[in-house]
Order: sequence, then structure tokens, then C-alpha cells
Amino acid sequence: MFISQMLLHKTEQPFDSDDYITELKLDGIRLLYAVDLHGKVRLYTRHKMKLHQSSRS
Repeated sequence: MFISQMLLHKTEQPFDSDDYITELKLDGIRLLYAVDLHGKVRLYTRHKMKLHQSSRS
């Protein structure tokens, strides 16, 4: 199952909520990661491109 990431939008005030853990994105790419029941980690871009390597797909 792929869950789309939240996209950016312009606001007048910085985002501030105790309901979320956030960090500044200074450089690089945004990633979504998923861990299955067997502990296998998968990395995806916001455009659903896989960034993980797997010898057993």
C-alpha cells in the first residue's frame, strides 16, 4: 500500500503542532519509508519511485 506524502503549500506562518514530528528540509529529496512484518525496509519518492535495492523482489 502506498500512502502519498503531504505536498508543500505556501502559508504566512511556519507550521507548528505538537501532533507531528517535523524537521527542516534543507537539501536532498523527500522519502517515504515502509517496514513490512518481516522487517524489510522499502524507500519511495513522492512520485512512487522505488529507491531501495532488493535481491528478492
